[in-house]
Amino acid sequence: MELDYKNVSPLLQAGIVFIAMLLFIGMGMIGSTNPIFPWICVCAMMLFYAMLNTVMSIPHKDLGNYWWKSILGFVMLGGIGGLVAYAASGLTIDEAGSARWLYVVFTFGYLVFISIIQLIKLIVRLAQKGDDIIHGKEKK
Repeated sequence: MELDYKNVSPLLQAGIVFIAMLLFIGMGMIGSTNPIFPWICVCAMMLFYAMLNTVMSIPHKDLGNYWWKSILGFVMLGGIGGLVAYAASGLTIDEAGSARWLYVVFTFGYLVFISIIQLIKLIVRLAQKGDDIIHGKEKK
């Protein structure tokens, strides 16, 4: 069975990252004495989702559909992950030190990552179109 990585839904990516987040939080509750460890895991998994989702967006053709699912997956991951971290640690995001700022930084970083990839895709598409025009494969 071959994995079709070009058609992996962003919501499925978020689900897989969420399961990994639960595993890391569970292992951390056993081995860590740091009370903000669940919040650190949530932030780390949000960053991992941002990088994974951005790279996985490269082969997709329907960007509008992919974008809204990606952003929805990121918001759900951050929101549900925050609830899990609160339940696991008993600390709110304000009590968890720099977790709130990490949420803000990773959110803006994610939007910048996905925008850069889309800009690169646009530039490559324009360059290919110009190359086709130069070589006579397409009319102006």
